[in-house]
Amino acid sequence: MAEQQRILAALEEYNKRWPRNDYPGAGTSWLNNERYSVALVHEGKLYPPKYIWAMVIGVATPDFNTAEATNGLEDAGFQIITKPGATRR
Repeated sequence: MAEQQRILAALEEYNKRWPRNDYPGAGTSWLNNERYSVALVHEGKLYPPKYIWAMVIGVATPDFNTAEATNGLEDAGFQIITKPGATRR
């Protein structure tokens, strides 16, 4: 349960930092980047799972892989999907 609360807090923080869901900024969105093949779904909104997981565990994204992030999020009860238009690796 504590893990779920940390994830929810990370989602809230993400929404404050990236209200237009345009992480990592610079005029482009992770949603339009083919390097991102999966998405975390929460309350009908898509989130970059690896970035959210990095916020939860306090580790930089290069220090773990996407599978670790998606597994951790799914284990906590969150839904991971193949991003629309992407092929899951």
